[in-house]
This record gives sequence, C-alpha cells and structure tokens, in this order.
Amino acid sequence: MEELINLIRNLQSKFEEQTNEIRDMKQSIPQTINSNIDTKFANLELKYNTLQKSVDMQSQRIQQLERKIRKKNLIFFGVEESERNYFDLQQGILDILEQKMGLNCNETNIEEATSPNKPPIRPVTAGTNDHNPPLNPLYICTYNARSLLSDERLLEFKDAIWKIHYDVIGLAEIRRTR
Repeated sequence: MEELINLIRNLQSKFEEQTNEIRDMKQSIPQTINSNIDTKFANLELKYNTLQKSVDMQSQRIQQLERKIRKKNLIFFGVEESERNYFDLQQGILDILEQKMGLNCNETNIEEATSPNKPPIRPVTAGTNDHNPPLNPLYICTYNARSLLSDERLLEFKDAIWKIHYDVIGLAEIRRTR
C-alpha cells in the first residue's frame, strides 16, 4: 500500500509540474506572439514613415516644378508677323515688354522665343532666363549635287547663298546601287 501511496504522490508531483509548465507556457505564448507582432508593426510603421516622407518630398518637388513652368512662360497674342528669324522675334518681344509694359529687359532675359502656331493671329511664347544668354540658332540647308548639274540651277544656288543667311550649307550626293 505504501507503494501505491508513493506512486500516487509521485503522480501528483508530476501532475503539479506539468500544470506549472502549462501555466508558464500559457503566459509565454501570448508574450512571444505580442512581441513578434510588435516588431512587425514597428517595421511597418518605419516603412510607412519613410514612404510618407518620400511622397511629401515628391509632392513638394512637383509643386516647385509647376511653379517654375508657370513662371517661365509668357504668351503674347496678336504679335505682328514681320519677323524673319529668331532675332527679329526676340527683338519684337523686347519692344513689347519695354514699350507697352514698361519693363526693362534685354536679350539675356529671354531664354527662348517661339511661334508655335501659324494662324493669322498666333500666340508667341517667351521664356525668361535667369543668368544664361540665349544660344544662337544655326541655319542649315542641304542641296542635292545632282540638282546642281545644270548651269541654271548652279546660278540659283550661288544667288541663294548671297541672299539667304545660312551657317551651314551641305551638298549631298545620292548614289543608288542596282
């Protein structure tokens, strides 16, 4: 009988150990799960914050670029079509700015002047430049050497050279192989 009592006590002590282990596990499992969830949320929050900063910086940059685009473009309607080249157009815009609007401007203040359309009254856009002088445009023409074989066409070519200002004149010869 003593053996039976010892066996029961032994079983009872093992049962108590197991219940203690189960209690410890019961407390440790939620703690580990919570700690894992906390680390994952911390990582997600960090990524969210970096993405939010990136989006904010990009939206500020977009706003700056939009302001810059609006700042650099002036559109003039009803400009006379008396200009023959870029410099005449630029001078016409400078005259409008100085005489009609009362602004003191020179060639270095205009970055680009173009005529985008061809209707009778077309808009003329002008961009202002902060510090760089405008670039001189190159006028380029090409002639086919075959078309200059006749004396008449060669005289027309020489006359065109003197009448029209070109920076680069190219002669091209097309050879076709059969």
